[in-house]
Amino acid sequence: MSDSAPHDFSSSGRLKVLDGLRAIAILLVIFMHSLREFRGDLSRPFMPVSGFDLSNVLYNGWIGVDLFFVLSGFLITCQLLRLDLHNNKQRLSATLHYLKIRFFRIAPAYYLTLVIFLGASFLIRLHNGAAPSHAEIVDWSHRLFSQLIFMHDYLPPLKAAVLWSLAIELKFYLLAPFLIWSIMRLRLRNQMGVLCLTFFIMIAMRMAAISAGGDALQDYETYFFSIRAKFHLSMDGLLAGVVCALLWHRQDMRKLISSPALANGLFLSGLAILSAEILFHPLYIPTVSFFEMAFLPTVLTAGFSFVMLGLLGGCAGHRFFENRPFRWIAMISYSLYLTHCFFLGPQRLIAQTMARAIGKTTESYIPGHAFLWLISLPLFLAMSFGAAFVMYKCIEKPFIDWSKRTTPKQA
Repeated sequence: MSDSAPHDFSSSGRLKVLDGLRAIAILLVIFMHSLREFRGDLSRPFMPVSGFDLSNVLYNGWIGVDLFFVLSGFLITCQLLRLDLHNNKQRLSATLHYLKIRFFRIAPAYYLTLVIFLGASFLIRLHNGAAPSHAEIVDWSHRLFSQLIFMHDYLPPLKAAVLWSLAIELKFYLLAPFLIWSIMRLRLRNQMGVLCLTFFIMIAMRMAAISAGGDALQDYETYFFSIRAKFHLSMDGLLAGVVCALLWHRQDMRKLISSPALANGLFLSGLAILSAEILFHPLYIPTVSFFEMAFLPTVLTAGFSFVMLGLLGGCAGHRFFENRPFRWIAMISYSLYLTHCFFLGPQRLIAQTMARAIGKTTESYIPGHAFLWLISLPLFLAMSFGAAFVMYKCIEKPFIDWSKRTTPKQA
């Protein structure tokens, strides 16, 4: 590794500058889910400022999941590249240890979230006087099984749609060791060729699925479960992260990326790509276009990859992404991703209570329900962050620490 690189892994295995991206990713996701309940009519501005609707950025915050995928692909690949593997026995031991770490990184908090979701759903049904029928219990059992084995991207899931990305993540965790250790036998040019071919195959499969699905895919929910949430059709960010990690792993490429001109160019180019897509209108609204179905994930992935490489290279302003609040949010980001949806209902109740207290005249100041969203947002964030911190401290971190007790030799 080059000593001149602005960013390298700390003793804890973290890249501080990427904590900022992780924090931004989770903030985009939770703001989007929060805002979606209030925006309603998409034909008129929600938070207009000089003809520009500020809410577009937050409404398109689902792209935070794509950013998570890029970060996961990069960090998992870097972790595997740092392992010193001399023989098959050592490789098997390292693979099993790696898989143990990854499983206990996501499974305990994930399973607890499922338990809470099922318990809350059952209690709500009982409160409404509608106990689930035998047929509903059987259907829920099948859906729960698909969630338990992380196959809910292909089998019918529970209505906890926020958990869809974890099925894709886990499959990548299983595939990554074999992909990385196979591809490392090739020269860099051939590595890039193989990964580019994989990209083209995935896009071709996506286009074939679009052709087979017909006009029905223009409905977002149909598109989401048919294409967006399928592992083999949604690997753009993960594969891009692998490409970035392979480049960053090489001393010559790291030195090139760390040059001020290229680092700034990459960051600004990525920012321009992302801005062109998310600033001016809500994506996937009112129908899903062919471009959005086939190519938008790849375009967003390219933008995030350029931004990440620019930050790693030390572009201007990279220190902003290393600030303490971002690092704290990044620390609890996974627990926050799991828990925040439980507080969307309470946020609506808070907003309704405030609306009755202050009257409808607030709508004359800001169109729609933006004022109600803004005044209920702090309580939603406080509840979400509080629950996430408790889950991180009591569930996530203890299992992470336990899984890392025996560490394979690293390069």
